[in-house]
Amino acid sequence: MTLAHFKRGEGSRTVLLLHGFLGSGRNLTSLAQRLSEARSDLTIISADLPGHGTSPPMQPPYDLRALVEPVVAFADALPAPLAIVGHSMGGRVGVEAANQRPDRVAQVLLLDIAPGPIGDRNTDLETVARALLAAPASFASRTEARAALMQHGLSAALADWLLMNLANVGGNDGGGRLVWRIDRQALVDFGKASRGDDLWPHAEAIAQKLALAYGRRSGFVTHADRARLAELGVETHALDAGHYLHVDALDALVAWLAARLLR
Repeated sequence: MTLAHFKRGEGSRTVLLLHGFLGSGRNLTSLAQRLSEARSDLTIISADLPGHGTSPPMQPPYDLRALVEPVVAFADALPAPLAIVGHSMGGRVGVEAANQRPDRVAQVLLLDIAPGPIGDRNTDLETVARALLAAPASFASRTEARAALMQHGLSAALADWLLMNLANVGGNDGGGRLVWRIDRQALVDFGKASRGDDLWPHAEAIAQKLALAYGRRSGFVTHADRARLAELGVETHALDAGHYLHVDALDALVAWLAARLLR
């Protein structure tokens, strides 16, 4: 499977950026650009995971393997040395990819995600799932789509984030419609199935390749997670941010990544 992606830089070392659940590579555009500017020796590739953005749909069964296997195939075609920077779900995919290709993946830098089961740490997941499935299949405008999502309990910020998954069909002459570019049911099923996965055994196997940046205002990485990673010798670094480090603390995140990637 070929993943939709964009590239920044022409360096000799390759960094694959992986976004989180219900996101796309576009979410990490600013991070990719700033990191490329900070490290001219890097080529930054930001990919849409299967079922997200403009990449092909996920193939059943809808579990973590549906993302990992296509990412591994995509990574196999990239030049070495290769590092994976993964936000949230993208970090979990990175851990699994590094386990399958330990000879190819030199580093996995996790952004506000731990290897253990997510469980109920993402309190927005159920609300997002209900709103996605209850929303119409198409809209006349983004204003209409935003109102529909907020009507089902989403905040304005969450609604705007999900609107990135709409595509215009029919042209821009006033006769077009906005439709979902994602399979909503498949992604909701995936979210429910994958949140219980325990990746600690795999993280322990590649501990020497891991590092973690987390948000002090986020609940995704607990004190127990950080203690367990510390026991494995994994660096953990706190940023003044919530879950979306690349939004809340972009400067600090770029500095942290630039100092560690493929040195």
